[in-house]
Amino acid sequence: MSSKAILQARLVGPNVTHVSRLEEVVVEANPSQLFVLWHMLEQGEETSKLAHHFGIEKNDLLQGPNHDGVHDLFWKGTHLLLINILEGNQSLLPFKPSNLKVLLTKQATTGDVSVYPYEDQQCQWTVVAGDSNLRQVTTQLTAGIERTALREGEYSDTTCEDRWADNEWVMANDNGCHIITNQFVRSQTGISQQLANLEDSTYCGTQLSDPLGAQEQRPKLPNLIWFAHGLWGLPNSGKSVPRMTCNDRFADVIAKLQKMQESDETQVVWQTNYLIEKHPTITNEYLEWEIQCQREVAQENNIPIFDVARLLEDSIWSTSDHDGYHIHSVMLYEIQNVLGQTITQFANHTPSELHLVLSKVVQDIKAKVAEFV
Repeated sequence: MSSKAILQARLVGPNVTHVSRLEEVVVEANPSQLFVLWHMLEQGEETSKLAHHFGIEKNDLLQGPNHDGVHDLFWKGTHLLLINILEGNQSLLPFKPSNLKVLLTKQATTGDVSVYPYEDQQCQWTVVAGDSNLRQVTTQLTAGIERTALREGEYSDTTCEDRWADNEWVMANDNGCHIITNQFVRSQTGISQQLANLEDSTYCGTQLSDPLGAQEQRPKLPNLIWFAHGLWGLPNSGKSVPRMTCNDRFADVIAKLQKMQESDETQVVWQTNYLIEKHPTITNEYLEWEIQCQREVAQENNIPIFDVARLLEDSIWSTSDHDGYHIHSVMLYEIQNVLGQTITQFANHTPSELHLVLSKVVQDIKAKVAEFV
């Protein structure tokens, strides 16, 4: 079937709404719903207004990417076809409802273009930054959420993989919306790169699409940042205790997390590393030193920690049977629950209050797990 025949079939298919005014397009429509906006855009006519609303180039609006006057796009969560009948598309007119009058583009956008059916609302925003342990936690937390940001573009290198890329989801209901952003930390300097621009989702020549609906707004800063520096790129490759002080080890992390705390809009949680069963290079000698260092500098600087090391100690489900250094799936499930509780119940606590709450949660989980042993 030719592309023209496919287009014609779509115009008469189910769940199609034909409109002649921009204000008739409904944002956040059902994913199966297609809106078709018919208009007459002549050469030389002012196109800035309509092009601006759809985020496309003026020349594309006039001709379409295939120079046939048809533009197929997803806009504000709605699937939309723009058809300019003055660009050689008279052949499509039989597929337009006979009672629909096609207007000049200027008329179609006359007046206040207010297509939003709801008042704007500012979403809550949680950023979870860490290695593959937190990637798994976030994936479990967001399971079943249909609104996922899509990664656009092609990877620039064969070493680039989906598992190293960032992800983002939006949960929304009548009570509001919540953005969950997962940033993958691939080095011990990752926090500097990621907190410098929290909305930068570029990776290997690709980037995430914006999953927000038309009425949803991202706050300037996250409400919660849950950060784990992880096991990538440790000093001395994690083989032995380095010749540095605890303050030197975590100076960059402390500076960045304190910077986020200064806004009074963002709560931070700093997750510890933990002892492992085995690893090609990392030793528990190094990890014991680092964990104690983190506890000390976090307390000195009033930064709440989630002490995974204490959570996993003496547990039969500490690390994965597969490799001996990733966290066991049973405990990842518990961490997911703690993260969910922090988002919904604890994020408005002061740093010192949050630290105490998370310490209590760790003890409660350890007691619960011990009952099954």
